[in-house]
Amino acid sequence: MSNLPIPRFKRGNATHRALAGAAQTAADVAQGVPSKEGDYFTRTRKRIRTALAEHGAAAEIDRLTAQLLDAAA
Repeated sequence: MSNLPIPRFKRGNATHRALAGAAQTAADVAQGVPSKEGDYFTRTRKRIRTALAEHGAAAEIDRLTAQLLDAAA
């Protein structure tokens, strides 16, 4: 098992700021996904993942995370 080279947050790092912004966007998208009474958590999580993928927030977070990890390696 290996550890990822995850750097500490630095406000002066543009990629860190972009990732924080993308995370806020994802939180906003997720908050807009309705939860249905009686649904299991996994079903709600799937709807949120679908909404994030359709919006593009998930892909943006993936892209920025890869960029951050590549720069740290």
